[in-house]
Amino acid sequence: SATAGTDGPDAVGSEPGLEATTAARAALVDLLDARAAAVLAEDKPAYLATMDPKATGFRARQSKVFDSLVELPLRSWEYAVTVADPFEISAARRATLGASAWTVEVALRYQLDGFDQAKSRLKLYYTVVQRNGRWYIASDRDGAGAGRSSQVGLWDLGKITVVRGTHSLVLGLRSTVRLRPFAVEADAAVPRVTEIWGSDWPSKVIIVVPNSQSQMERLAGVDEDYYDQIAAVTRRENGRDSDESAGDRVI
Repeated sequence: SATAGTDGPDAVGSEPGLEATTAARAALVDLLDARAAAVLAEDKPAYLATMDPKATGFRARQSKVFDSLVELPLRSWEYAVTVADPFEISAARRATLGASAWTVEVALRYQLDGFDQAKSRLKLYYTVVQRNGRWYIASDRDGAGAGRSSQVGLWDLGKITVVRGTHSLVLGLRSTVRLRPFAVEADAAVPRVTEIWGSDWPSKVIIVVPNSQSQMERLAGVDEDYYDQIAAVTRRENGRDSDESAGDRVI
């Protein structure tokens, strides 16, 4: 559902006031639904069709993101508008994008099939723009200067390789040979945890293996060098607004 803002799309298009706002937000919901459907259908042309044709750098980056997303064993993938106009576009950026551009905060929710008990949640900040009567996503980085940086998924950092163990799912940016030991170690750990903790847990674990400490910190959403003495961190992702996502992850 979309949360009403005070400006932004009110000034978009030929329809004034509330009618224009409602139409623009309805179009945005349709745009995000089409984007989610493209991910689940592994339809790259449909995915790229949701992006501003003039944003060539963004489209090129998102093309690589899509190639990584299709490696995930997704059960669900969906977007919901949470805040309209969370930040102002700079004058220089608006001059490039045109008067129709506005911003939106979006919740991305997804589940990994067979492992996630609830939907993980990432907070994204999109700039959207209208061209020839159609809405597109023009950027996911314009909010950085205003303290509104989109959260990062592993798919934003490179091509994902997936390795499945008996009790584990390993998602990494390395080769299968490099990732297999993580699955072996996790599989051996699960029964040891059960011995201590009991059987009242899913007995499954998701391991996320980035290529560097910097990537680890970006995935965890912490400042640079925050984990400079830490080899791994476990995240509980609850899917509640107070806790930004929904499954267990060891990064």
